[in-house]
Amino acid sequence: NRGYASTASSLTGSNLYRRGAIYPTLADMVGGAPKAGLARWVVVEAYPLFAAMGAATILCAFQVTRHTFFHPDVRIYKEGRASGTLDNHDEGNKFKDHALRRFLRDQSVQIFPAINKSMSG
Repeated sequence: NRGYASTASSLTGSNLYRRGAIYPTLADMVGGAPKAGLARWVVVEAYPLFAAMGAATILCAFQVTRHTFFHPDVRIYKEGRASGTLDNHDEGNKFKDHALRRFLRDQSVQIFPAINKSMSG
């Protein structure tokens, strides 16, 4: 028998897992009674995942908003769409050369420049 349950009545209860059966109950897997509602899904181990997903969502929302409202080729209003093909190279260059790009242009491309300098001699 090797500890496996033989009848349907013995398949219930949390001692099934302790007797060496293949399928543990939910109470055995979570270490007690199952949590109710949102407490089951909000666990401390998932906080880094929540932070990463929140940051990615905010970044995507920022990019979509920026491109929808400020890109020179996107014309939301009717008078902008009626003008046809635009020759707006200056506006396009202004959109491309935003403040973050200007800031990063002057920065070093190394991650740890002080360590790299000390290690290279």
